[in-house]
Amino acid sequence: MLKITRKQWVLAGLVGLLIVDQISILLLRSYEMSFGNLVDLLSILLLIAVYLKLMLPFPALSHRKWLGILLGVSLVSRLSFSVSWRVEAFPLLAIDYAANDLLFAQAGFLAASLWALITLTVLSAYFWLLINILRKKTKHKIAIIMAFISFVLFVLDISAAALTPLIDPNFQMPQLIWMIIPTAQALIFAIVLLKHPVLRYPILSKENTYHMQISLKKTTEPKSKPDTSNLGFGNYFTDHMFLMNYKDGKGWHNPRIVPYAPFQLDPAAMCLHYGQEVFEGMKAYYGTDKKVRLFRPLENIRRLNASSDRLCIPPLDEDFTLHAIEELVQLDRDWIPTADGTSLYIRPFIIAADPFLGVRPASEYIFAVILSPVGAYYPEGLAPVKIFVERDHVRAVRGGTGAAKAGGNYAATLKAQQMAKASGCAQVMWLDGIERKYIEEVGTSNAFFVIGDEVITPALSGSILPGITRKSCIELLRANGHTVVERAITLDEVLAAARSGNLKEAFATGTAAVISPMGTLLCDDEEIIINRNETGDIAQWLYNELTGIQWGRVKDNFEWTKVI
Repeated sequence: MLKITRKQWVLAGLVGLLIVDQISILLLRSYEMSFGNLVDLLSILLLIAVYLKLMLPFPALSHRKWLGILLGVSLVSRLSFSVSWRVEAFPLLAIDYAANDLLFAQAGFLAASLWALITLTVLSAYFWLLINILRKKTKHKIAIIMAFISFVLFVLDISAAALTPLIDPNFQMPQLIWMIIPTAQALIFAIVLLKHPVLRYPILSKENTYHMQISLKKTTEPKSKPDTSNLGFGNYFTDHMFLMNYKDGKGWHNPRIVPYAPFQLDPAAMCLHYGQEVFEGMKAYYGTDKKVRLFRPLENIRRLNASSDRLCIPPLDEDFTLHAIEELVQLDRDWIPTADGTSLYIRPFIIAADPFLGVRPASEYIFAVILSPVGAYYPEGLAPVKIFVERDHVRAVRGGTGAAKAGGNYAATLKAQQMAKASGCAQVMWLDGIERKYIEEVGTSNAFFVIGDEVITPALSGSILPGITRKSCIELLRANGHTVVERAITLDEVLAAARSGNLKEAFATGTAAVISPMGTLLCDDEEIIINRNETGDIAQWLYNELTGIQWGRVKDNFEWTKVI
């Protein structure tokens, strides 16, 4: 069942009203085919397309949440222009109706008032956009050009609406102007936000964070850069970090970029005692075209908010959080390694900071983002690894925090990880916490098995982390014609498929390693070899596609990457 947000319903309603309005204009015209009729028909088709896009769960729509609000303002302005035209274009008729129909006169006054209010609102929105451009908050040339074009069209629209009826009330050109220019203005404005959503109107923001200025204190003692040929993973950290505080009654405040340094934290801070903390993991990639890309960053921010919700931590504004990460990465851009297979790991995290001993949600939090230049997560790279099947210890259970990216989940895996390493294995295969027979994750990654003609991955049951790489692999595979099945899969089914030769390959997916093929399963002292301990075709293809998109070597048809 589709989940449609309240904002989508509101905007869809506005667009629906506008469709009805356009159809009414078309019916009021003569039935002969004319240029005006064609414009009306094109406007209706455009609006229906927008309506359908709003009502369907397109992945790219929700993370541009202000598109809905501002496009709605533009479309409502078109509606008000149409109502105003009915009153102003025929003043004698309006006066006659006003004399005999008080309701019509009130409607005309309401339309004029609405037109004035929306004009001020849209002009304020454009003004805010231009301020961001002048302050160099956006470097996107297309966005700048289109914003100015849209602004000029809007000014022309206002001028035509205000002056033409005064010059000649019976002149028919305003009908055409009011039809084309507002539609073009709304369309261009939408494209501006889709291409580069720099406009987050602060008055309309529930969190009201985007208008906050990020203060900057640069380091006076820059570190020396590490050898990119020997980075490892998580060993080095850049010169700066982002910090922001939260306090009940005040909300998120004091966003700042400061030199990387240890925290000053009270020994009674609640995160140290009760584990109320969440984190994320994402990367910035230095592409072959010398552009820096983030891969589906808003998916990570949304997952961070989902984890926060599970642990009673207040949510972050998505757009502001992305803006803060972009600013930090841009500042420490020189730390992004350029060697093949390397990247800049981004670690956002939130910790409870109350100095209090007692189990309750905290009232103070610290949100931080740190950066680390990294190489491959596994020294083996894409080579198949040996996996230890863990039957005793469990990572998480349904109803717990397995679907959240919380530190306690990972602390609980350390014991089994030690046992795996002692057995010569790189990672642990986790089974469900109730029956100990369903496969859930592999290490810190999601698992995939190619059995017969199907690619099978455990369904998200509440105890499995919804991986962004997992989601991307599923979308890539389905777009390429593969059958992907999300369902519960038992260890016995995988072992039987391996013994019969029906298990063609198996691999794990995650941000850190991207794709990690499984070559051997160590289960109850028995070693099960998968695909002759070689990397499978599907795993290799997924790795090439994903890393190609991330580094800019492959065309991003899904629009997953964001260039900084």
